[in-house]
Amino acid sequence: MKQTLQLMLTSSKKMKENRKLVTASKLETLLTEITVISLCAELYVRFVKRRIKADIEIVYPNKEEREESWLDFQKWIKNCDLSLFIHNVISKYIIIEEYYMKESIQKAIKLDYFEEGNFTSSVTDDIFFILRQCIKRSISSSSIDCVCAILNQAVTILEMDFKSMLKKTIDDGYFTGGVLDNISSAYNVMQSSFQQGKLQSVDEKTKDNQQLFLRTMNNCEVSSEHSLVLKNSLDHDINKVFHQHLDLHKAKFESCLADLSSLSSKFRSILEMALTELHGSVLKPEFRPLVSNFLSVSHNITEDDHDNYEANDPWVEEFIFNLQNLLNRFQSALLPNIFDQLVSYVVNEVVIQLEKTVFKSSFNRLGALFFDKELRSLVTYLTTATSWSVRDRFSRLNQISTILNLDAVQEIDDYWGQNAGALTWRLTPAEVRVVLALRVEFKMDEIRRLKL
Repeated sequence: MKQTLQLMLTSSKKMKENRKLVTASKLETLLTEITVISLCAELYVRFVKRRIKADIEIVYPNKEEREESWLDFQKWIKNCDLSLFIHNVISKYIIIEEYYMKESIQKAIKLDYFEEGNFTSSVTDDIFFILRQCIKRSISSSSIDCVCAILNQAVTILEMDFKSMLKKTIDDGYFTGGVLDNISSAYNVMQSSFQQGKLQSVDEKTKDNQQLFLRTMNNCEVSSEHSLVLKNSLDHDINKVFHQHLDLHKAKFESCLADLSSLSSKFRSILEMALTELHGSVLKPEFRPLVSNFLSVSHNITEDDHDNYEANDPWVEEFIFNLQNLLNRFQSALLPNIFDQLVSYVVNEVVIQLEKTVFKSSFNRLGALFFDKELRSLVTYLTTATSWSVRDRFSRLNQISTILNLDAVQEIDDYWGQNAGALTWRLTPAEVRVVLALRVEFKMDEIRRLKL
């Protein structure tokens, strides 16, 4: 024990003089022994307090004298040699533990690797395991100030080192292999080839960057979950160890734990940035032209055209096929929850673009009937592509289809106003008139006379 104290009291100075001589692995035993010293001192102080308090109750029958004597003892025990010595020990412990955490996490980041079949790389689990062990060790010291200091440092490291690393990868963007990306990639490949002494093609580098981007998205999701799990776990441990003194320091602990909740939201925000980037730069440019192809298919058709459409679908089957191939590129690389969010982005944009396209088209009765079939096929596919509900997103398009398939303009009265029943219209009266005008058989005079 004496050797541990001597080493501890000089460790912080040695670390500052030559960090390379003190490795994180060599400090683990030292840190554990320091917490044992702190715990033993805390238990002894509690024992002394209990005995003194019992003696005061016997010696001083007067309540005011007991309270005054107890306050005097509290001041004495707070400033005694043992308390001052343990305070000094804990101060040094905090410095060494912070060093240990930072060095261990830097090593975890440096040794980060990815195994085929996994969604995340090793760094996420490694970092949260290290922090969990360090904070648990500080809790075993029975020092409230020590726990709060280590908790704050753990949050700082997560935010400044780990979160910043994840955000940088997302900020670099998803390389799509376009002309500008290829120029940038070619330059980066040359630089890394000179540094590593091996030649790598632009295509290989682009693919590696794409996989890194997707893994980082997964790492953000898991980091957000781990932050909340760590918070709940520490909340339980702190309540268990400090239950007798928690009322005096509850606000301090809650503030420290709230930082973990805030950090979870920040990881989630980075994931949202990545989803926006992936959707905006990769998916959206590819499926928007596919939606626009709807305009190339006439919906003012004859019965022969309708029969031909039924036999050889001119738009929706090809659209679904291409969209499925596009989404399949990401399904195997992303966590199911993230993939569902990505599909949700796609669904929202498909609905917006298809609605705009429909408003540029014209329909007769058979064309409207076939559009309803196309719409149902699209909704059915997207429902199977994600575990989230998509039918509500198509409510406006479904109402457009309902209007287009009316036999007469006046039939809208059977669905509008008091006759709507449980139906909640998402279209305004002006939009209803615009949709009715898309039917070539409906006369504008009759549409204008409607009272909506």
